[in-house]
Amino acid sequence: MDWICLQKRMFRLSAHCQRLAAAFLCEVGYRDFNRFCELSNWPHSEKYRELLDLLWEELRYAKTPTIKFDHSLIPDVDEFDQWVVTLACNAGIGLEAACGAPKPLRNCLEILSDSTDQIVYALGQREEAFELLEKLVAPAITLLEKGEPNHLVDRLRKLPASRWTT
Repeated sequence: MDWICLQKRMFRLSAHCQRLAAAFLCEVGYRDFNRFCELSNWPHSEKYRELLDLLWEELRYAKTPTIKFDHSLIPDVDEFDQWVVTLACNAGIGLEAACGAPKPLRNCLEILSDSTDQIVYALGQREEAFELLEKLVAPAITLLEKGEPNHLVDRLRKLPASRWTT
């Protein structure tokens, strides 16, 4: 299984399942966002978590979320000297897309790929980074392909147990 095949599988999902997949990718991005907040003492980790929880709850009952995104969740990359700020910025942009963009999955996938490229640039481990990404995303896609979307929210929320940032 490779990253391109996983993306193709995601785009074959129903529109609602694609929104759930986008929320899952935001859950993965939260790890990076939270790590950035810890390293920089930036105070928005709880706000991101609250908005992501609200997104999950709306997706449990509705096909399209109606959440107003808080743009203060996207850090200015020029204000910080840590490379992880780019990952946090991408996580914020991904959450914004998941909250209301017409094609949230496409946006979230592009952002996740960009974040993975940033990790590769910083750590120099391209193959390992994409293998870990595939291992993280593949179970979610399988759940979405086989299950009833409204019953999957809790299972999807628990899947991303780790991310490769240090």
